[in-house]
Amino acid sequence: MYAKCGMLHECLQLFDQLSHCDPVVWNIVLSGFSGSNKCDDDVMRVFRMMHLSGEAMPNSVTVACVLPVCAHLGDLDAGKCVHGYIIKSGFGQDMLGGNALVSMYAKCGLVSHDAYAVFDNIAHKDVVSWNAMIAGLAENGLVEDAVLLFSSMVKGPTRPNYATVANILPLCASYDKSVVYRCGRQIHSYVLQWPELSADVSVRNALISFYLKVGQTREAEVLFWTTDARDLVTWNAIFAGYTSNGEWLKALYLFGSLVSLETLLPDSVTMVSILPACVQLKNLKAEKLIHAYIFRHPFLFYDTAVVNALVSFYAKCGYTEEAYHTFSMISRKDLISWNSIFDVFGEKRHHSRFLSLLDCMLKLGTMPDSVTILTIIRLCASLLRIEKVKEIHSYSIRTGSLLSDAAPTVGNAILDAYSKCGNMEYANKMFQNLSEKRNLVTCNSLISGYVGLGSHHDAHMIFSGMSETDLTTRNLMVRVYAENDCPEQALGLCYELQARGMKSDTVTIMSLLPVCTGRAYKIFQLSAEKDLVMFTAMIGGYAMHGMSEEALWIFSHMLKSGIQPDHIIFTSILSACSHAGRVDEGLKIFYSTEKLHGMKPTVEQYACVVDLLARGGRISEAYSLLTSLPIESNANLLGTLLGACKTHHEVELGRIVANQLFKIEADDIGNYIVLSNLYAADARLDGVMKVRRMMRNKDLKKPAGCSWIEVERTNNIFVVGDCSHPQRSIIYSTLQTLDQQVKEPAEF
Repeated sequence: MYAKCGMLHECLQLFDQLSHCDPVVWNIVLSGFSGSNKCDDDVMRVFRMMHLSGEAMPNSVTVACVLPVCAHLGDLDAGKCVHGYIIKSGFGQDMLGGNALVSMYAKCGLVSHDAYAVFDNIAHKDVVSWNAMIAGLAENGLVEDAVLLFSSMVKGPTRPNYATVANILPLCASYDKSVVYRCGRQIHSYVLQWPELSADVSVRNALISFYLKVGQTREAEVLFWTTDARDLVTWNAIFAGYTSNGEWLKALYLFGSLVSLETLLPDSVTMVSILPACVQLKNLKAEKLIHAYIFRHPFLFYDTAVVNALVSFYAKCGYTEEAYHTFSMISRKDLISWNSIFDVFGEKRHHSRFLSLLDCMLKLGTMPDSVTILTIIRLCASLLRIEKVKEIHSYSIRTGSLLSDAAPTVGNAILDAYSKCGNMEYANKMFQNLSEKRNLVTCNSLISGYVGLGSHHDAHMIFSGMSETDLTTRNLMVRVYAENDCPEQALGLCYELQARGMKSDTVTIMSLLPVCTGRAYKIFQLSAEKDLVMFTAMIGGYAMHGMSEEALWIFSHMLKSGIQPDHIIFTSILSACSHAGRVDEGLKIFYSTEKLHGMKPTVEQYACVVDLLARGGRISEAYSLLTSLPIESNANLLGTLLGACKTHHEVELGRIVANQLFKIEADDIGNYIVLSNLYAADARLDGVMKVRRMMRNKDLKKPAGCSWIEVERTNNIFVVGDCSHPQRSIIYSTLQTLDQQVKEPAEF
C-alpha cells in the first residue's frame, strides 16, 4: 500500500522492521522505487542489497523492475550485468524477464542485434514481447523492420492488441504518399475483423490520428463521429489534425462542442492545439473567449505551455500590449515564455523594452539559448547597431554557442547581421571562421551583403566558388547581372533554373523585370516620333508589372508632348495606380478624364477606381462612388467591391453588396463563396450556414475540374470523371511526367 501510494519513506521504514523478507517483499519495495523517476539510484541500491543478502534470490519480477531503471539511466553496463545474472540463474527464456531485456536494449540503442537476439530466445512470446520489439525498432528509426515484424505477428498465433496498433499506425504515416494510405487501410481492415479491437477507444484514436496525418480528413471525421465513448485523447487528436490540415474553422466549431460537454474538460494539449486556429483566422473574439475560459480554470491558467500559446497568439496577430500583459501573468516562466516575448518586441523594434526584459531574465538566472541569441541578433541587425552585434558575437564565443552549433545557425545569423550593418570586413572574417561548417545560408548571407553594398565583383567571386546553389543564390546573382547591365547573363541564370527543374519565384521575376523593361525602354527612347500606340504599350507594360512610378512618368511625358490620351491609356494608368496603392494620384487622373479631356469614364475605369479605393482601405468611399454612378452597377463593379470587403473584414457592407450582386448574378457560385468566407473570417457561423442554405436552394455546386491540353497541335478538353475522350491514354501518360497538381477549390 505504501509503495503504490508513493509513500516510499514509510515503505522503507516498515521494510527495515521485518525480520525476514522473501522475494515478494523485496519486489514490492523495488516496484515502489522504480515507479518514481527520482529514485533510480535507490532502485539499484535495493537491488544490490537483495542480491548480497542471500535470503531471497532475485526472480523475473525483480529484473522486470530493475531493467527499466537501467534503460532510464542509460546505464548499459548495469543492464548487461542483470542480463548475465538472468542467464546464470536459468530464466533466460522467461517471458517477463525477456520482455524487460528487449525493452532495455532497444531504449539503449542496441536493437538490431542484442534486443532481437533476446526476443528470438524467448520460448513463449506473448503480445507484450512483440510490442516491445516493434516499439524498439520504431524508436530507433527502423521502420521497415518494425512493419515486417508486425506482418509476421499477424500471421502467427499471437493476436495484436491496442498497443500494437497504436505503435504501428504512426509508422505507416511515415511511408511514401503512394503507399501510405493503402498501408493504413489494410491495418484498419484488420482491426475491423476483431470487435474487441475496433471498439477500443485507443485504437480508434490511433486510426483518427493516422488519417489526419495523411490528410484524409473525411475518414477521420467518420471515425470520430461514430465513436461512442470519446475520451479527451480523441478530441485532442481531431483538433491537432484539423489545425495541421488547415481546417481552422472546423477546429474552432468543434472546440465549442467540447466546451459544452459536462463530462470532459479541455486540457493543456487541447488549448495548445486550438489556439493556432485563432491565429490563422485572426479571430480575436474567439481567442478572447478562450482566454476567459482559461482564466476561469486554474489548472489551465497555471500551465506555462498554455499561457505561452496565448502570448504567441497575441504576438502573431500584432497585439503587442496584450502579449506582454499575458506574459507578465505567467507564474513560472520558462525559456519559451521569454523567447516568445522577445520575439514580440524584436518584431516591433521596441529595443528598449527588449533589452530591459533581457536584463530581467538574466538577473532571474535564466540563461539564453540559441533561439534567444538569434532573436537578439535579428534585433541588432534591424536597428543597424553594429556595436550590439559585436557584443552578442562575443557572448556567443564566451558561452560556446558558436562551437556547440552543429549547423552554423548562430554563426550564419551573426554573419548576416554584419552584412546588413554594412561591415563586410567582419562579415568576411566570420565567413572564414565558418570554413568547416559553411552551408548555403552562409554563402547566401555574404553574397547578399555584397549585393546590398554594390560590391558585385565580390559577390560574383563567392558565387563562382560555390559547389551548390539554390533559388536564393540565383536570385541574388540575377540582381547583380541586372544592375550591371548584363541582361544575357541574368536571363541565362533564369534558363538554368528552369533546366534544373527549379521554379522561379516573385523575387526572380522582380529582378528580371528591369532587364526586360530596359530593352523595351531603350527602343522607346530611340524612336524619334512617338505616337499614342507606343505610349500605350509602355504604360501598359509598366502597369502590368507593378511599376507605377515609371508608368506615371511616361503618362506625364505623353501629356507634355501634346498627345491626347484615349480610354485604353486611362484604364492602364488607373490600373497601375490601383495596384500600387496610389489613391490620390489615381483619383486626380480619373477626375481629369472628363474635366480636362472631355471623356465620359467607362465601366472599366469606374471598376479601376472602385478597386483603387478598396485597396487603399477606403471601402465606404468606394461604395459611395458605386451608388452615385451615372451608369447602373454591373457584376464586375460589385464583385470588385465584395472582394475588397472580404480583404478588409467589412462584413455588413459586404452583405449589402452581395445582396445586390445576387440580383444580377444569382447563379455565380464564386460570389457565394466570397460572402461565406467573409462570414467565416469573422466567426459568423450563422452567416456561413445561411449562405450554404442559399446555395442548396439554388442547387449550386462547384464545377468539375476541367483542363485544356494541346496534343499534336489540337486542343483537347478533359473534364473530371469523363473517360470517353479518344486521346485519354496519350494525355494521361503525358500527365505522369508533369510536376503539377490540380487542386480542388478550398471548401468553405
